[in-house]
Amino acid sequence: MKKIEKMIDHIKDEIKGAFAYAEKYVIYKNTKPEWARTYADMATDELDHAQELHSMYDEWMTTLSYIPEDDKEAWEHCGAMMAEKVAEVRLLLSK
Repeated sequence: MKKIEKMIDHIKDEIKGAFAYAEKYVIYKNTKPEWARTYADMATDELDHAQELHSMYDEWMTTLSYIPEDDKEAWEHCGAMMAEKVAEVRLLLSK
């Protein structure tokens, strides 16, 4: 479980960063558009990192012969959380 938790934490960190950058985008979009664009790009990069990590870890998990049920549930929850948070960040970036 510890390895899965660390993987999930890495993904959460990337999403948290994306959200923070997206909030900065909203703050600066009308006053400093060049800053806003940079923050939007950084938010998108963080989302890409989260997706890359998720894909890497997902691939790694397919190589395991046994995955405890609580790890499977945690991983499924991570995927659902990721989808929800990515949608929130994209919504901020669309404003």
